[in-house]
Amino acid sequence: MKGEAARGSVVGGEGFAARYAALCAEELKRRTQIIIDAAIEAHSDFGSPLHDGVEGEIIDLGMRTLDGVHQGLEGTYQRFLEGFGYASVPASRLAQAYPLHDASVRNVITRHIWTKRHVPMKNQPPASGPTFQFNAPVGAVLTGAGSTASVQQTISTQIDSNALAVTLDALIRALEGSTAVDPEMRAEAVQAVREVGAEAAKEVPNKSKVKTLLRGVREVIKFIPEAGEAFSKLSEWGARIGALLD
Repeated sequence: MKGEAARGSVVGGEGFAARYAALCAEELKRRTQIIIDAAIEAHSDFGSPLHDGVEGEIIDLGMRTLDGVHQGLEGTYQRFLEGFGYASVPASRLAQAYPLHDASVRNVITRHIWTKRHVPMKNQPPASGPTFQFNAPVGAVLTGAGSTASVQQTISTQIDSNALAVTLDALIRALEGSTAVDPEMRAEAVQAVREVGAEAAKEVPNKSKVKTLLRGVREVIKFIPEAGEAFSKLSEWGARIGALLD
């Protein structure tokens, strides 16, 4: 950017500020990935603990770091343009992009912990013990003295798949057709909607993941009124599976 001034390019206009804002946005995206990688690596370095609350602890660490990065970039943007004599510095728009990076940190860490808890690692010996098959609903089964029992129930979330598909398509079209937010934000929001659709196709959607994705999309559609109706319908479906937005 300083090279532009050295070459005699116009400094002080909206285009100059927009180009520097784009650099800041790219840096925020890059550092978000670094934060995610560092959080997952830290979890592994401590032996990948899976106790209750560990997910929240890692997410909190990631979010506090991301917030510091965001504030730092905002300050850098402000000071940089003030140094070029801007009487009124244009908005960086980093605040608009932040919710999607917030959602990305939360979503990836949540998925990492879920995978650690539910997906067997390679070379991990299978759990020993007898296998029982029942063809009718049961409560719990005890197989001997000192045994414990657990019950896993699947909650049906069957819905009108055609209606949901229409809602998802309408929301994606509204996002892609809007000029109220920058293309990168729209693309990330569209991807989030598609991931919600992928969860909806599962017999038991991951309600935590759905809730995180919907939160990110909600921040973007605040600037796109025409997407409001479709998002409301998608939020209603989320509430029905337990992903009720705050």
